[in-house]
Amino acid sequence: MSDILRTVIRISPLSGEVNEMKLSITDEQLIKWDGGNCPDLIQNVFPNLSGPEREFIKTGITPKEWDEAFPEEEEEKEEDPEEQHWRDQATYDERFSGDEE
Repeated sequence: MSDILRTVIRISPLSGEVNEMKLSITDEQLIKWDGGNCPDLIQNVFPNLSGPEREFIKTGITPKEWDEAFPEEEEEKEEDPEEQHWRDQATYDERFSGDEE
């Protein structure tokens, strides 16, 4: 693989900003990719690049923009059993209280 870094310029569909990223890619890879018109998968054309770098080539979305647009979900905290009981009791009371015919 070439040690030459090439500047790839893309417009982000999220922000509309022009973004640049320096990537270690060859002319052959760029020609093969041809703006996404390649029948091969991007990970096969650019196996040396990371997922975020390939995403940038494909969409123009930077890793920072991706993280801001699609934040990782926080792990669900285990609910305190006492809280669970009161929440369940309130739901029960709300559904089944006083409206008997």
